[in-house]
Amino acid sequence: MLLNKVVVGRGYKLTGNKSSLTAPPAGYDSVSIIVRLLFGGALTKVQVLGEVGGRLNHDELVVYDNDAVRPSYLVMYDTPE
Repeated sequence: MLLNKVVVGRGYKLTGNKSSLTAPPAGYDSVSIIVRLLFGGALTKVQVLGEVGGRLNHDELVVYDNDAVRPSYLVMYDTPE
């Protein structure tokens, strides 16, 4: 497994899926998600990266430039035989 460092730059925040994007909107470098969470009975807007809900079921941040991703660690697992 590779653990990477990612340069987010100026992130565009979405409130739902937009799978048709092939690039970030003009002036942005990446795309993240804004979801609505319930805190103490009040509906609150909170920025998270891929909070479970809608069609997302895991953390997600989209960058469109390969140079924004830098491998940092290689994690290797060994199973007993």
